[in-house]
Amino acid sequence: MSYTLYSADGAVLWMSADRSRALRLRQDSLEDLAERFWFGRDIGRIINVPVPLDDGGVLMVARRDVNEREAIQTLLDARLRHSLLVLMPLMLLFGILLWALMAWTLAPVRRAARLAEGIGPDRTERIPEASLPEEIRPLGRALNRAVARLSEALQAERQILADGAHELRTPLTVVDLRLQKFEQEGRVDWRVVRQDLQQLRRVTEQLLMLARQDHTPEANKSDACQLSVLIREVIAHLYPMFESRGRDVSIDEETVAPLVQGTPGLVREVIVNVLENALVHGAGTVSVRIGCDAKAGLAHVEVEDQGQGVPLACQHEYFRRFHKGSAESPGSGLGLAIVEQIMRQVGGTASFVSSSPCVLRLSFVLWQHT
Repeated sequence: MSYTLYSADGAVLWMSADRSRALRLRQDSLEDLAERFWFGRDIGRIINVPVPLDDGGVLMVARRDVNEREAIQTLLDARLRHSLLVLMPLMLLFGILLWALMAWTLAPVRRAARLAEGIGPDRTERIPEASLPEEIRPLGRALNRAVARLSEALQAERQILADGAHELRTPLTVVDLRLQKFEQEGRVDWRVVRQDLQQLRRVTEQLLMLARQDHTPEANKSDACQLSVLIREVIAHLYPMFESRGRDVSIDEETVAPLVQGTPGLVREVIVNVLENALVHGAGTVSVRIGCDAKAGLAHVEVEDQGQGVPLACQHEYFRRFHKGSAESPGSGLGLAIVEQIMRQVGGTASFVSSSPCVLRLSFVLWQHT
């Protein structure tokens, strides 16, 4: 410790022998020094404290606090080492417990991930939702719905392939037998060959149409077409086929030609299949009537013929793929399935409304400008 004595007027009266110069005079109280110390100001290795005397003088006392600092640091280091020795086993135990908890909680998620990784064409196993954590359960539910849709799509594709192979096998066999017969006879009836190839081509086109429609989203509501114009074009295109069979086809428009929702290509395919169905399976004159129901926002097309109608109670069976009224009936059984699928895509419906005479009604949505 070292000292410096100041008089009441601030003159240096005396200083300790270890001092080469006087300590700086300060008028701070002990409370001021303590406040500056705790708030991080005026901290150094030498503490300089003023001690007021009764005669007005001030004794300045200075002391180096190196030893105190070292003692405090040593104490803090010891406390820190002691704390680490106590905390490290606790932290290790906490880490193990946390890892075990996470492993137990996420075990169902890992099992679900393994199941999802194994999903494929030959394996569509569902993920158990009940064992999943509540936060992840909606994801598992959505994945199960996606797996169900995938399974249905795969089943439909397999059914199309199986039925398509069966339907193609018959015309191919017929063509092969005819060619063998022509080879033996030494002459070829090209008219018959062309008919067989035309039938084979039509079946192939219908199969391709079904495959495309299965992966096509709903039609854009902004697409529109002139319904009566398309019907007249299709009738003109198919009229030679009606003539060759001694059949007639007529069109009757009750109202002005309506604009309906749907692309021209899809609507044309519907009309083609409906008229071909009436030509192949019906009888007598085929009448096409076009009407409009503005209140319901629909345009109706009714195709009528004099053939044996479809029983209304089981008409949904006739819209299934490859379904025929009888095994001997011509055609592939795909026409009405294509009609229903396209009508559903453009927002309309197809149904039989009468059996005698046979009347098939197509209901299109009227196009509205947006």
